[in-house]
Amino acid sequence: MDLEVRDMEPQKREKYSSRMKSYHVELQRLEGEYTRTKSRITDENLRAELLEGGLAGLSTGEEQRQSLLDNTVTLERTSGRLTHGQKIALETEEIGAQILNDLSSQRQTIGRARERLRETDSDLDQSSRVLNTMLRRVLQNRFILYAVVVAATVADGDLTTIDLIQSKS
Repeated sequence: MDLEVRDMEPQKREKYSSRMKSYHVELQRLEGEYTRTKSRITDENLRAELLEGGLAGLSTGEEQRQSLLDNTVTLERTSGRLTHGQKIALETEEIGAQILNDLSSQRQTIGRARERLRETDSDLDQSSRVLNTMLRRVLQNRFILYAVVVAATVADGDLTTIDLIQSKS
């Protein structure tokens, strides 16, 4: 690929040569990782062989003692995990109780707000009825007033006509 990059146009060559450099750096990093992993696996294999050979030389009592020690360590780790799990469960339970209390409080607040809304709605309905009654009475009074004015005008015109008729007679 390096040869192909060298044969490219100068504009493309710069772009691809920088990519090639980054690929080379990545390859070197991966080779280093491979070497470290390979040596670690080799070291672990040697350690395992050494320990297996060492346990083979132990007596039965010593093997049992080592097994008990290993089991004790495992038991202690498990106990620690259980204790940690119990702490988390208790914390979760406390948080849940707090959330339930908050929700209960909010439910009561919403209930009170609904009740106030119902009362306000009832008051508005009553106010609307009172205003409608007042409007109806105002319209009735206007009608009566207009009727009285018309009657007075008619009566005044009739009186004038009656007065003219009586004065001519």
